[in-house]
Amino acid sequence: MTDIFDMIVKRKKRIALHTTELTLENAKVANGAQPGQFLHISIPYQTLRRPISIANVEKKKGLVTIILKEVGVGTEWLASVQTGTLLNVIGPCGTGFSIPMIANKLY
Repeated sequence: MTDIFDMIVKRKKRIALHTTELTLENAKVANGAQPGQFLHISIPYQTLRRPISIANVEKKKGLVTIILKEVGVGTEWLASVQTGTLLNVIGPCGTGFSIPMIANKLY
């Protein structure tokens, strides 16, 4: 299910130096997404979209989490967006993978 969608930035968190976690909301995207797939995100005044990997999906809440490293104009802009910002994306793209739930197991 690859299509064009608008996603709302619901949460934004700086998780390391030049590294930001964004949680995006769109139930249709979340329903068809898996970690390991990616979203092509439109950046203002840039010709090419930025492909960003999906780190987590919360299908019941309609949320998709991405983690990005600021390495250029496009990812710097993405890291600067505020909650409530609408992002235009193509996706989910690629082949994802499932993460088995292992209760009470420490590594």
